[in-house]
Amino acid sequence: MENFEVGDAEEQAAESTYLKAHNCRPPPIFIPLIVFAETVVFVCYAVAASKDNNPYNDVTAFSGNPRGSSLTYYPHKRHEVWRF
Repeated sequence: MENFEVGDAEEQAAESTYLKAHNCRPPPIFIPLIVFAETVVFVCYAVAASKDNNPYNDVTAFSGNPRGSSLTYYPHKRHEVWRF
């Protein structure tokens, strides 16, 4: 038989209570809201990009990333915090 100290039992009980009370799952509405926001931003950007005369900016299923996109990460523009 092993001897357990009182502190070990209390610590184990506290850990068990903490694990039952908390989880790492996001709130159920968070992920759908983020997906919806990303979709709205993409659709608005695609519509705006299709209105210019440059055919390289058209957004299609096979076009990839439009040139000069404001949604593209440019390391030399790190001072624009919203790019992160």
